[in-house]
Amino acid sequence: MGRGDDARNDRNIQFRISGQLEYTFFPGTGNEPFNSEIIALVDATEEFYLDNFDSFPLTAAAPILDFRMRNIRSEYAPGGDLDRFVLTFRGIAVAPASAPLRLDSTDIARIMADANYASYIQNYVYELEPFTTNQFFQTNEVFFTGSPNEAFF
Repeated sequence: MGRGDDARNDRNIQFRISGQLEYTFFPGTGNEPFNSEIIALVDATEEFYLDNFDSFPLTAAAPILDFRMRNIRSEYAPGGDLDRFVLTFRGIAVAPASAPLRLDSTDIARIMADANYASYIQNYVYELEPFTTNQFFQTNEVFFTGSPNEAFF
């Protein structure tokens, strides 16, 4: 593998990435999300990435067993834009060490960058509880930026 940001034990490999998701709300609909809404968003986002890894051809031979977001930071209205919300995190993807195809954190970051974020909004974000009143129901667009072994914070 040759990357210092990937950790190996006898059974699993952990791939670490730094990520940032920027949510843009429909114009004029932005409000600061409640903590419970942010927690629900993180849970749904972890599920989205796991589902995405399962469907991506590169990971069929090296399945991602788990994905978690850690060191989460959120910011509402960065730069005074009331229709923006930013979620910054450290992502950890876990794959079996015995997998025949070797991935590295660069692959994980690329898979996350290539994810279908329109589907993410429609099938994960819009489904958050409380349905239709959760602030993230006002999400218009989501942009992901991520990289291996590089912190945004």
